[in-house]
Amino acid sequence: MKNMLGKQVSDDRALPLCRDDHLNAKHAQHRGSEEAFWARLGINPYRVITRLYAQRGDLVAMRAVVMVAIAERSKQQ
Repeated sequence: MKNMLGKQVSDDRALPLCRDDHLNAKHAQHRGSEEAFWARLGINPYRVITRLYAQRGDLVAMRAVVMVAIAERSKQQ
């Protein structure tokens, strides 16, 4: 992932997305405001990134972080 200046973002600041959500779909992250994208999903990307990076190398723990983020999102909507 690159920041607005075209420089590579550090892994501890990147949240993986599928290609459609990142670029292609009408609702894609890069088709509008970054803040609006995450707000529409009901996800705090900074919290999820921090939690994922803390579990790097442990795919089971990383999957649990994602599942918790989805559960928290469901409660807010």
